[in-house]
Amino acid sequence: MAQKQTEENNTFLGHLFILRAHIMRMVLYIAVGAVLAFMCDEIVYDGIIFAPRSEDFVTYRFFCFLSEKINQMGVNVDMCWHPSFFNIQNRELTGQFNSHLWVSFVSGLIIATPLIAWEIWRFVSPALTSAERRSSRGVVGYVSALFFVGVAFGYFIIVPMSLNFFAGYHVGGADVVVNNIELSSYISNVVNISLAAGIMFQMPIAIFVLSKMGLVSSAFLKKYRRHALVAILVVSAILTPPDIASQIILAVPTFALYQASIIICQRIERKRVEQQSEE
Repeated sequence: MAQKQTEENNTFLGHLFILRAHIMRMVLYIAVGAVLAFMCDEIVYDGIIFAPRSEDFVTYRFFCFLSEKINQMGVNVDMCWHPSFFNIQNRELTGQFNSHLWVSFVSGLIIATPLIAWEIWRFVSPALTSAERRSSRGVVGYVSALFFVGVAFGYFIIVPMSLNFFAGYHVGGADVVVNNIELSSYISNVVNISLAAGIMFQMPIAIFVLSKMGLVSSAFLKKYRRHALVAILVVSAILTPPDIASQIILAVPTFALYQASIIICQRIERKRVEQQSEE
C-alpha cells in the first residue's frame, strides 16, 4: 500500500515537473515576442494601434470601395466611414511607459499563440489514446487560425466601429465638449476588443474538447440553441458600441461558429458509434 502511494506521488510530481517545463517555455515564447514588439514600437503603435484613427485605414477604404461598387449597381448606399478626429493624451508620468510594456506583452502573447498551443498539446497528448491523437491531428493549427481570425475580425471590424461611434458621440453642442481620449482608455479599447474576439472564435475548439470528454452533445447544443443565441447577442452588445449593426456584425459569425460546433459534435458522436460497433 505504501509502495503504491509512493509511486502515485512520484507520478504526480513527475507531471508537475513536466508541466513546469512547458509553462516555462511558454513564458519564454511570450517574453521573446514581447521584446521584439517592444523594440519595434513605431511599427506596433503607428502601424497597428493608432492606425484605426486615420481615414486611410484599410477598413475605411474597403467599405468606401464596396459602397462605390454597390452604387454603380443602382443602389444608393453610403458605407464610407469618416472617423472623427480626436486627440490622445497622457496625464500620468509613467503612462506611456506602462502602455508600452502592456502592448508589448499582449503583442508577445499574440505572436506566441501557435507555440503556446503546441506546448499545451505536447503536455496533453501523452494521456490520449492513439485513436484520440489521430482524431485531434491539426488541433494546434485550428486553434491558432481561429484565434488569429478572431483577433483580425475584432481589430479590423469591431474596433473601427467602436472608435467611430464613441469618438463621434456628442452631448449638447458638438463644440461644447472636446474629445481628448486618455491613452490607457484608447489602448484598452483596441486590445480588449481584439483579444475578446479572438477568444470567442475558440468556441468550436472548446466544444470539440467538451464533446470528446462526453460533457456536451449535439442534442444538448440544439436544445439550447436559442439560449446560446441570446447569450451571444448579450456578449456582442457588451463588446461592441451600443448600436444594432455592430452587435449583429459580431453575433453573426459567432453564431455561425456555434452551428459549426454542432456539426463537430455530430461527427465525434458518429465516430464514437462506429468504434463501439467495431468492438
